Amino acid sequence: MRRRTHKVAFTLVELLVVIAIIGILIALLLPAVQAAREAARRLQCGNNLKQIGLALHNYHAVHAGFPLGSCSYSSYHSSPEWPYLLYYLLPYLEQQALYNELATIQKASVKPAAATAPTAWKKVLGISVVGYLCPSDGLGGRTKGSRGDGTTPRSSNPVQLYATNYLGVFSGTRDYDAWYESTVPSDRRSVFGINRGAAIAEIRDGTSHTLALVEYLTGVPDDARGFSFTQRAGCQFVYVAATPNTSMPDSLLNLSGFCTGETNRPELNLPCIPTAGANNTAVARSRHPGGVNAVLCDGSVHFFHDSIDAGVWQSLGHMADGGPLGTF
Repeated sequence: MRRRTHKVAFTLVELLVVIAIIGILIALLLPAVQAAREAARRLQCGNNLKQIGLALHNYHAVHAGFPLGSCSYSSYHSSPEWPYLLYYLLPYLEQQALYNELATIQKASVKPAAATAPTAWKKVLGISVVGYLCPSDGLGGRTKGSRGDGTTPRSSNPVQLYATNYLGVFSGTRDYDAWYESTVPSDRRSVFGINRGAAIAEIRDGTSHTLALVEYLTGVPDDARGFSFTQRAGCQFVYVAATPNTSMPDSLLNLSGFCTGETNRPELNLPCIPTAGANNTAVARSRHPGGVNAVLCDGSVHFFHDSIDAGVWQSLGHMADGGPLGTF
């Protein structure tokens, strides 16, 4: 007598249950994967700042002071304007060749304008510096453009120069203070200024209690933010006027490419309002959940939470105001 054999198979209900379970597991796994990726990006971002901190100290060892925050031919911002502290650090970040090309341009006092691009600027166009970019950002691209006046970045212009997510903290709370630093009380000044970089001996609050560079966002492609070749808030300057990632908008230049309807993107942590030049201001911003990375003057890198006390944050931005006290 033959035994009856039954074929083993899933019923439709069982198949649907399995699919539902797999869907739930994937839904649970995706946030963990995304969190792990962001943790890796944040670690790389912090490492970039660590290298910048080491470069600052190597520069200090050679020149007995930190580099100029920015270069100008007068106390007010003027040509050449574009040589920024990150330019001076290039030789200490294995970018000697790029520095040499830019140094030749600086001696000729040529601005990055479209008319001069085919000659003086030709070799450096489109070259990015990976160590100046935070992998968590990525919206603004690896380079930024400048139109013919050498000041207003536009991505459609062929004069493409490296962008950055790391900006030095400057004195005061707005561009007027950076341009006319003598109006800022000495105990409210920061490490970097126009035609000035502090020596360690001048940092009376201690290098471990004073900010050097903080994170900032490069904005969207047709956006001045992150274009470190012009002396403006969000381009070269960032201030401790408010805590990191504040919902208050940055006050950026009322000019195409700086703050317009296309670049005012609060949903991307890029809020801005168009403002007259002297009152422009920008504060630390990042795409890391809950805070920003920053490098202190001792070369150490810290993650500062958005909830940091405003007074402590402002004190960290000043090099001789007597604080902050204790840990932060």
